[in-house]
This record gives sequence, C-alpha cells and structure tokens, in this order.
Amino acid sequence: YSIYTTASWDTTLYVAAGWSPELAISRDGWETVSYKPFNYPVGDPWQDNRKIDLINPSTIFLNGTARHFVSRDTGNTWTALQGSYPSRMVFSSPREGMYCSQGKVHFTLDSGNTWNEANMPTNVNGYIAIGIFPNGNMLARYGYNLLTSTDSGTTWSSQSLPLKYDDDIACLWGN
Repeated sequence: YSIYTTASWDTTLYVAAGWSPELAISRDGWETVSYKPFNYPVGDPWQDNRKIDLINPSTIFLNGTARHFVSRDTGNTWTALQGSYPSRMVFSSPREGMYCSQGKVHFTLDSGNTWNEANMPTNVNGYIAIGIFPNGNMLARYGYNLLTSTDSGTTWSSQSLPLKYDDDIACLWGN
C-alpha cells in the first residue's frame, strides 16, 4: 500500500493508504492503530485516495482521483461530492474550502455544509484550486496562469506566472 496523506486533529491521526480502501487511525500517538474500511458510495469506482482534510474531529474530506467524498461521522459513512475528476480540495480555514472539476469551481463558506458552484473560464479539466478567503475571493491555477475571482467565481481574471513550470503556489493570508 502507498500512503498518500495524513491529517490530524488534536491527538487523532488519520492516514489514507492509496488504493487500500481503509483509513488507519491513531488516537494516542501511534501507541495503538485501528483500521476503518473506506466504503465507497454505490456506483463510485475504486480509486486512489490522495488527501485528507479535517475541519473538526469528526468531519473528514477525502480527495479521490475520480471523486471527492465527505464523512461527518469519523469515516463510518461517506457521501460523494459534485464533480468528476476534480482537482485537489483546499481549505483555507475550517470554514472556507474549494476544488475545481470539469470547468467548474465548487466552494463552501460554511465548513462544507453547503457547496456553491460557479463556472471557470473554459469547460475543461486542469484547473487547480489554490485558496479561498472568507469573503469568497478565490485563487486557482491553470498551467502557468494564475486566476483570481473577487466575486465568488462569477468572473475570473488571469495573469501569467513568471515561469512555465511552477508546480505549486503558496498563499499567505493577511498582510
């Protein structure tokens, strides 16, 4: 199994092990480890699980390669989120999060209780979510273009980054 991601909240650590449909969970600093199977919702393909985001001790967002999923009961049950073959999900805080899929941006301002959807400039895959502010301002990347929206995804502006092969961008919040 390939371990792709870990996430922790207080003393609880979650690990998603790639094609392995399970979460490894430790609540005592790896003294003991339990395994919880990841039960895909009916009709969803078995896929790599590449990233875990926790927004509180019991709500887990799991980034799969074909779909993203959420569990609000520490991984006992899972629901698929909208969009096929989405980009990574990013949470800028426990309340604000976003991801992109097939020409759309999906974003939440309330810890994933509700998700809004807006169009990206073109109807293609390849947009990568970078960050979202509490007021709905968003940053995304497409190739070496940085996209910004100051109106919750209604309109987007684009500027070329200085290098064609930038792999990722870090955002600093505040000043």
